[in-house]
Amino acid sequence: MSGRVDVNAYVGGWPFRSLPWRDLPALSARLRRAGIEEVWLSSFGGMLQSDPHEVNAELARLCAQASALRTYPFATLNPVLPDWNEDLRQIAEVYRMPGIRLHPGYHGYDLERDGCQELCAEAARRGLLVQIAVHLEDERTQHPRFQVPAVDCRPLPKILARFPKLTVILLGYRFTHADLDLELARSGRVFFDISNAEGTGVVRRLVQRLGAQCLLLGTLAPLFYPEAAIGKIDEAQLSETDRKVIERDNAHRLLMAAGKPL
Repeated sequence: MSGRVDVNAYVGGWPFRSLPWRDLPALSARLRRAGIEEVWLSSFGGMLQSDPHEVNAELARLCAQASALRTYPFATLNPVLPDWNEDLRQIAEVYRMPGIRLHPGYHGYDLERDGCQELCAEAARRGLLVQIAVHLEDERTQHPRFQVPAVDCRPLPKILARFPKLTVILLGYRFTHADLDLELARSGRVFFDISNAEGTGVVRRLVQRLGAQCLLLGTLAPLFYPEAAIGKIDEAQLSETDRKVIERDNAHRLLMAAGKPL
């Protein structure tokens, strides 16, 4: 498959404002218009409902029936809940998803919490990719009664050292800690999508500083227009090799490492 891979998209309703393309057929059509042929998908419902089990089951069903583009479901898990182990087992053994997507800001925990590290350890043992939604909605547009801070990623180097099989994908990361950014990139086990990377020429600067091998195309659709992320890559005027690495090859390499056919 030669098209783009979007590693950061959602399906379902967003409670704070009306969004376009909230159902999978509409989202798929919109992503295909942007030249995207594969999407890694989670559900907004998993972030805000008290028990994500039914949300993940529905996500698996939707992705299994998708036909407009290739769709990989990433379940939402909450390590604060007492039965996350069973949910993780079903995700790996029943739904056979390639990974999970964590939302620490919305579920009220930090990366150093014991439950979060236990979940990461078990996900790594099962060969699952771990996505962490670092930042979604801009603080300036968040509901005044529902303020969600960005996830503090400074504990990640210690977590990586503790679990050498763990692979992490940071979604919505803003690249504001130069030393930490470089340390994570050099680990070879942390990847970043570009959905919240800001500034003129940002992708070109990231390639020069961190290398293309750790960067991924993520649109954060439908919160963002998919063309916004693609425009950052267009603006960077990368070599064709680096562009393919970011738009497709890195994502495929991660899926193959997780044992998923392309």
